[in-house]
This record gives sequence, C-alpha cells and structure tokens, in this order.
Amino acid sequence: MAKKSNLWTVFLLWVVSTGAACAQTRDPESENSPRETWVLSAQAEDTALGEGLPVLALDRQDWPRFRSDTSGTARAARSLRAELLATHPSGWQFSAVVRAEAWLEASPDAVTVAALDTTHTDPTGPQSFTLAARSQSWQGQGIKVGTPWWALDHAGTWQWRANAQLLNLTKLRTDEITGSIAYSGAGVYDFNLAGQRANTSITGPFLPASGTGGQGASLSVAFKGEPWPGLQLQVQADDLLSHLEWQSMATDISALNSQVATRAPDGTLNYAALLNGRMALATLNERIGTHWRVNARWALEDQPSSAVTARAEYVAGMRQFWLGWDSVYAEKTKWHWEIEPQRRALSAGLSWGHWQALMATDGQGDSTEYRRWSLGWHAAW
Repeated sequence: MAKKSNLWTVFLLWVVSTGAACAQTRDPESENSPRETWVLSAQAEDTALGEGLPVLALDRQDWPRFRSDTSGTARAARSLRAELLATHPSGWQFSAVVRAEAWLEASPDAVTVAALDTTHTDPTGPQSFTLAARSQSWQGQGIKVGTPWWALDHAGTWQWRANAQLLNLTKLRTDEITGSIAYSGAGVYDFNLAGQRANTSITGPFLPASGTGGQGASLSVAFKGEPWPGLQLQVQADDLLSHLEWQSMATDISALNSQVATRAPDGTLNYAALLNGRMALATLNERIGTHWRVNARWALEDQPSSAVTARAEYVAGMRQFWLGWDSVYAEKTKWHWEIEPQRRALSAGLSWGHWQALMATDGQGDSTEYRRWSLGWHAAW
C-alpha cells in the first residue's frame, strides 16, 4: 500500500500547485461575492436502493415475502455517510468523513434458492437452478480534501473540481458464488458450486487471525457549466478512481460437487470429497463502484426564483431518473420536489436558514426498494 499512498500524496501536492496556477481563473461567482470567513458544515445521509429486492428487509428472516417479481438480475445497495466539513474563503474544503457501503447482485435463480433456504422449503417439483451472486461491503473513516471550482476556459463557462479521500478501513468483506443446483424431488439435491469469500470472521484450526485494519483511497471529480442562459449542467463522478486494500485477510475458496463417484478400470467405485477448498491469509484488493450523477436546472424567465430540474444517476448497476421543481417561498426558505416515475418515488427537500433536510421514498413499507434521507447544517465560522 506504500506505493499507492505515495501516489495519492503526489496527487494532493499537484492539486495545491495547480490551485496557485489557476487562481486567475476562479469561479466568477466567488469573485463577485468572495467570502471572508470559513464556513463550517455537517451532513449525514443514508441511501438504500434496490431492484427486485426489499433492500431494508434483507436482514429479516421473512424477507422473501416482500421481494418483487423480476426476470432480470436482482440488485441492492446501501450507503451511509457522515461528514464534518470546513470550507476556506478560497474554496478549498477539508473534512472528516465516516462511510459505510454495501452492494449485492444476484441472478433470479440465486434469489429463489436463497428464499427457499431462508424459509426452509423445497421446490414444488424437480427443477434446476443456475446460480450467480456476489456482494461487497466495507466501512471506514478518514479525511477528504476538495479543490475550489476552477475554470476550464477564459470565460468561465465550464468549471471543474476534485476531491481526494484517504480512509482507514474497519471492515471489508466480499462474497461470490457460481454454479448449479438440481432438485430431483423428495428432498434430494445435486450440487455443483464454486464459492469464494473473504472477511475477518473466517476462522480455521490452522489459520492465523486476519489483519486488524485496511486502507482506502478515492478520487472524485465534477464539471459544471452554463451552455445557454438559464440552463445549468453538472456532471459528477464520485469514487471515479478508488482502491480498498486489506492485508492478511482470511479468504476461503471452496467447491461443492455431489457427483463425486467415478468407476475405475477394474470396475470398482472411487469416491472424492464432496467439499474441497482452501483457507489462507491473502491481501484483498477491491475498488468502490463509481457513482455517476448528471444534473440539469432550467431557470424560468418569468419566475426567477423557480426552476425545473432533471437528475440522472447510475450506481451499483442501477439507474434513476428524477424530474423536479425548485421554488422559494420566503427569504432563505427553499423547497425542492422530485419524482422518479419508474420507481414511483417522491423526494422533498427543504433549505431553511442554516439547515437542509431531504426525505425520499417509494412508500412501499417493508417492500421498499428506494429510501433516502439527509440532514445538513452550515454556518460562517
């Protein structure tokens, strides 16, 4: 990890030096109204997203009751983040962050088999299943450094910024399984499965303990511009480049095959083990999936305090497309409404004084496949 840490150190030094070179092309808005004090802010956010899976009920024994019918790959993702941030008058940002993320994707047969196993039931008749499922989860905390908005052209029509995060990981886990299961009836199954899992909870009689922590790094970038008067666009790629590493992680690679009997040339039967595998300590290297966002805002000429918005997101293999409306009801009080037609979800956000709050849901209760809330605060320091 030493080489990767050096690379991030070089990047941060490059960002600082670039800031001095780009000082003459800073965001025009900040030039017109420069801040003279630091701004201190705090934010907490929780986002749960699913397709074919009740993302908030997956830790319950009765989760199969709430899953929706889907013929494609089922997915679920959960992201929690808390951040304490200080913004310098120049636009530089420094923050302490705590993050936890998890995602899961599984073939339809894998979801069906998992539901049968959870409810301790057998298929209604002979049936074959093709399984493919994988997941990742991690937790960590660290620091983040963000640049100001810098102009990409002399007119300042297009600007960009970036932030880098360095994280200490307290949890990292991966799971993957592929293969097939055949049910013959009367409780008889044949298996041909291969799996791999890595986490600190794996133990064995001759396996040393896993390492006590890991390291992570992430680089995010954003671009914004106003190609036409009244139309504002922003493209954001969170965790565009990332690396998660845990040295001395317990890893279990195994294969389960019930067809282990073979006939030797002399007519006798040879039997192999049903389960074969290997446990070992290894360095686990993973990456954080990129979260893509595209935002558009059209200001209305006859209502300067209102605007129509559109937002598209792609994360963990799942897409969202939101249509919204910005409005100002009183001084320093703003509302933002959004709908996601495909998910039938509604989002409402409020900015009032130093506070911001947002709540979004599809209103499906235990079958929810989308829920997000966030709460923020900021003040001059």
